[in-house]
Amino acid sequence: MTFQYSLRFESGERRGEVVPLTIVAARGGSFTIGRKPGNSLQVTDVSISGRHAELEISEDGVSLRDLNSTNGTLVGGRKVRQTSLEPGDEFTLGAVEFSLLESVGASGGSGGAGFDDSSGELDELVLEGEDEVAPAVSMPRKMPSATPSAPPASKPAPPPRIATHPPAAEGLGATQLMPHEEGLEITAEDLARSAKSSKLGPILLVGLAAIGGGAWWWLGQRSEGEGGGRAASVTPPSAPDGNLLTAGYSFENSEGWTSDPDVTAEFLPARSARRTGTRGIQADLAGGESALMESEAVRLSGGSRSLRAVGHVQADAGIEFRFGLRYSSGPGEDAITTTVWSDACATGEDFVEVSLAGTAPAGMSLVQVLLRAESTAAPAAVAEGSAAGDASDDDAFADLKSVSVDDVALVPASDLPASIVQDSFTLTPIGVQGATKAVSLTSLDQMLVSLLRVARAGDVDGSSLGSQDLLLKGDGGAVQLNPAAAGSLHLRVEEALASGGIATLSDSGYAAHGSTFERSGVTGLILGEGARMVALSFPAPVDLVARGGDSGVTFRIELPTADPVVLKTSFMEERTRAQRLARRAKEERSAGDSGSALASWNELLTEVPYDSRLIGEAAAGQTELLGEGRSQLKELTAEVERARFFGLADLFREKLVRAEDLGRRFRGTDVETQAVALRDVIQQELAALDSSNERDELQRLEAIETVLRRSGAEDLAQRLDEYKNSQASGSRDSAASSSKQNSAGGQ
Repeated sequence: MTFQYSLRFESGERRGEVVPLTIVAARGGSFTIGRKPGNSLQVTDVSISGRHAELEISEDGVSLRDLNSTNGTLVGGRKVRQTSLEPGDEFTLGAVEFSLLESVGASGGSGGAGFDDSSGELDELVLEGEDEVAPAVSMPRKMPSATPSAPPASKPAPPPRIATHPPAAEGLGATQLMPHEEGLEITAEDLARSAKSSKLGPILLVGLAAIGGGAWWWLGQRSEGEGGGRAASVTPPSAPDGNLLTAGYSFENSEGWTSDPDVTAEFLPARSARRTGTRGIQADLAGGESALMESEAVRLSGGSRSLRAVGHVQADAGIEFRFGLRYSSGPGEDAITTTVWSDACATGEDFVEVSLAGTAPAGMSLVQVLLRAESTAAPAAVAEGSAAGDASDDDAFADLKSVSVDDVALVPASDLPASIVQDSFTLTPIGVQGATKAVSLTSLDQMLVSLLRVARAGDVDGSSLGSQDLLLKGDGGAVQLNPAAAGSLHLRVEEALASGGIATLSDSGYAAHGSTFERSGVTGLILGEGARMVALSFPAPVDLVARGGDSGVTFRIELPTADPVVLKTSFMEERTRAQRLARRAKEERSAGDSGSALASWNELLTEVPYDSRLIGEAAAGQTELLGEGRSQLKELTAEVERARFFGLADLFREKLVRAEDLGRRFRGTDVETQAVALRDVIQQELAALDSSNERDELQRLEAIETVLRRSGAEDLAQRLDEYKNSQASGSRDSAASSSKQNSAGGQ
């Protein structure tokens, strides 16, 4: 038995073309569709895989099976692996839509709608009405920024073409059915022309009227169907006043939007995703997948720097959708960019309006709207040893979640947080209305900090999704940035600021850095120099990681608490204090108090390091003083060695006094530490020398005492013994006193 069906293109360049399917069931035949030659039907659209899908016809009807295609097979807006089709059903391969039609039987039964071939008249009359306002354009993965404009809505789409039948008779071929919102319209001009050119004029007029009325009724019935059926009426798109996305509003054609090829899924045009017009865009996401689409860049003007992206979204549970605004300083890869995202929008079964508003930072000249959808489900596990396309993959298809987007516009906004201005600096809040997600900092329209934001805890990749709300307090000279909770502060510093220098403060003091470094215990970050200097003060010591790039430096700073971070751009009081400290240090050095001078320089560097010239003086002053101290220490150490060689106690006592003075003059430095160590060595040497001399003297006195006793001079021997004991007692007292002095000096 032979079954006959037809496929009709519903979108793309071949829209309206009808291709018959005639397959003998007994042969188990199939009809393949793909981009490469050799398929039963070759479709060259770039969204179609080489062998995309196949249709099988049996006594049970028609079944559709995906052949592991890249962009998938959709029926009723859902990705499928295999499903059955009924006449009138629509399905999508990649970005190309088809419908299944039931054709005339091969045996030429009486149910035909045309004339018999043997009569030489028309074999089959196919009248396919169009209920769309404008023709669809298939949208490739990388959508071009500009394509030829679609034909006017008043111009009819070409009539369906049947690949295996000859053209219709000339008279009838000139008659066209015009698309109309309420069905099919046959013009008076068509009727007149048909009557003049065909002997069958009266008959055809009646037939066409009947067929037109039947087609109108049939389309109306289909409009009430489900799944991929057509709406009862098409609501024309109506862009809001001031819309800047003129090329791509409502996704009626391929202009104005580009799909990001680096993500795992993509938005594709679909009639089932429309809210108005003929098309919306739709993404079908498995667990862990995401899709990203970006609008063409819109040039900002002085009167439209506060903007709102608005659109309508419909999404399954388990899909997070976000609006994004990407600002850039110009076209090209070298441009400075800043991207801010909305929170995940609440969506549901019906379309809901979502929006994101913000003010473009100074220095930014372009803006793009971003659409991002992500499945929150875990990626589906693939059984070991299973091949792609196995039945085990059906679960992954069954778990697909869909999101539809339509009617996206970019319009001027008002009532947004005002920028904070101090002298030449402008701090611009970026975010949704009523909440700041990030800030940027400019000076005289030059970008210094393109992005400062605080991510939520657990943000490990540094993406700009999931930024915390920031509460800004204070004036332009010192602004408190209050995050909602502890998290990671992400900072992008542009070359205009980073080139002036990078330094950190900690308990161990001031330290200058290159563009790439890591440091723990940081209490402050200083960027730039002179009139273009910015400082961040942290409420508690933080861990900081900096990574340099071609045009700037990125920082990741772990904030242990939700206490405010202070951003300063005004340092008048601090610089005045630094000048006083510099004068004091110089006076102390002139007075020979090297230790006090070093302390003054150190106070300048650790507490008020906001004057580049004085920072240089302080560093040079410290280096010079420490150099002098180390030189004196080296000289004293050599003299101690000479004293040890001669074994002279008085020489050791002189070096001891010099070591104590050196440590006192360079207190708080490594010179003091080494001077104290040298003093201890001198004292040990002196004590050993004194002990040796005492032993020699004691032995001499004992020998004299022995001689006196042998000679009978007991009186003299007794007096000598008393003298010897008094000397030993005095040595013990002197040693105890020296020990106490050493302990006090070490403290």
